[in-house]
Amino acid sequence: MKKVVLVLAALSLAGAVAAQDTAPRPAAPAPARPRLFDAGQRSAPAPARGRDASPPRPGPGRDRPNWNSGGSYTVLDLGGLLDVVLHGRDAWRNYPVPPRPPVAGPPVDYFRPATAFSGRVGLKAGFNLATVTGGNAPGKFSYRDGFSTGAMADFSLNGYLSLHPELLFSQKGARYDETDANGARFAGKLRLNYFDLPVLLRAHAPGGLFAEVGPQLGYLVGQKTESTEYVPGQDPRATSRVDMAGTRRLELGYVAGVGYQLPQGLEISARYNGGLADLNDPASGPALHNALIQLQIGYLFK
Repeated sequence: MKKVVLVLAALSLAGAVAAQDTAPRPAAPAPARPRLFDAGQRSAPAPARGRDASPPRPGPGRDRPNWNSGGSYTVLDLGGLLDVVLHGRDAWRNYPVPPRPPVAGPPVDYFRPATAFSGRVGLKAGFNLATVTGGNAPGKFSYRDGFSTGAMADFSLNGYLSLHPELLFSQKGARYDETDANGARFAGKLRLNYFDLPVLLRAHAPGGLFAEVGPQLGYLVGQKTESTEYVPGQDPRATSRVDMAGTRRLELGYVAGVGYQLPQGLEISARYNGGLADLNDPASGPALHNALIQLQIGYLFK
């Protein structure tokens, strides 16, 4: 009886071992093969090289920002190309972006076409101190007050130069005081009204300062001469003339000045305005020329 029990126990143990050996087993994972362009399948993780890495490791391939357009361009030499081949597409993306290098003058974007010829328009007005130079009587003419007003435009040529045309209505002329050989004294005011078209070249300095110079074409649209004659022993006699006979209508001149312009468009300037053509038409005797000091304020719209 004991032998039967031992035989049955041995058979049960052998069946259990056989059942365990025939049960399905999970397949072992295949060894991972590194892929050339997959940074996640590297055998060892790459060290952190992003913006937060401390200290950042410089490298031959990196993204450099394009500060004008907001994008970036990639500088990649032979070492950077090898790094890409060995470590995948993310190799140059993790290089730190270098700080912006110092540049002289405004930044230039060499990766896009130059901007088109752009400009701004505005209005201006000012105070004039006008006189006439020349003539055969030194000290005969003195300054008279007046005003100027009109429109202007400013076309940027580059970061430092601009073309600045204007169209102004401007009061010129002079006060005069002269005594002739007979002792009679003549005093009065010469009023000359012009439409002026200066075409100036402006040179801009850092901080808003600018200098301007250029030619000017003027056209006489009105004239008024007021005179008072003082003769010894007689009452003063005042006369007035409004016609433009004897005065040249077209005037060629020049302008030179300095000023200050705010980024918002407000500007102030001081300039000298001189005439090159003789005021007399036809010319007779010493030539007379307009001379004008202008203090102006203007605003260029964006």
